[in-house]
Amino acid sequence: MPLPEFTDPAAMEADFHERFAAMLRLPAAEALFPQVWPAEARSILPSYSPEVMAATLWGPVLAWRLLSFFMESLGGHNAVPPAPDAMILFDQFRLREPLARAIQELGVEPEEGWRAAARVRQVLAMKPLLEARELYGLTRAQWSDPEMRWLLGWNEWQGHVYIAKEPYEQMLWWLRMPRLSQWSGRKTTAERRKAAEIDAAIRAASEGMSRLKYCVDTLADLPAESQKSSAPSIAPDGDDPDQAPAAGNPAARSVVERKVRTRKKAVDRPRKVTKKKTGK
Repeated sequence: MPLPEFTDPAAMEADFHERFAAMLRLPAAEALFPQVWPAEARSILPSYSPEVMAATLWGPVLAWRLLSFFMESLGGHNAVPPAPDAMILFDQFRLREPLARAIQELGVEPEEGWRAAARVRQVLAMKPLLEARELYGLTRAQWSDPEMRWLLGWNEWQGHVYIAKEPYEQMLWWLRMPRLSQWSGRKTTAERRKAAEIDAAIRAASEGMSRLKYCVDTLADLPAESQKSSAPSIAPDGDDPDQAPAAGNPAARSVVERKVRTRKKAVDRPRKVTKKKTGK
């Protein structure tokens, strides 16, 4: 929801407390879903049965909550949260290193601290899902972003580009975290419906990528899709970003899969070997 215009610090403090309390209900969101969260979700989002130490999951979520509120306040009371230039602000304030080191103090390995800081940066600057169509759960801009590629385990092998399964599926859940943190957890029909839509979208994206065998050759050089708005991706009340299919346009998806199958056949096709004649 948009940040209201505050005339006194007490009103701003009350609004922050309300948002903070909503964030603490994040584990209760799992009960809204038609199935229990998979291990990939419980290793990246706070839940009642986390796969890793709970403090390491809450640290990045708390950092997102604090930074997003701060950046919204910089954007003014009419801005859609967070501020339009969230990534620029994140970099200008040089938040990556202190955030990474703070998360490391929670007991994670140094590299995981840097990854957590990068995930916070990514979720702060998400574009509206209604404005940017997705391919396999990510927008064109996200597929082209070097930091996102690093988070997904982007690598080349035998002339093809691949991503890693676990980081990819974790990212699908992490990018839904801001939406999940807005829910009341009261198990209303509307919230159950939204949870079912998110669950179906994530599964569709995951299954589609599995069919590609995590080969993303055709996603490697996608041109960034022009955006109608620079506002980042937590929609204000009344807008539902989860209406957009997370797996992307079916026609575009079929083209991607067809190209990958064609390349795979070319690679797998045995070559004709010609024996050289040798004289005695």
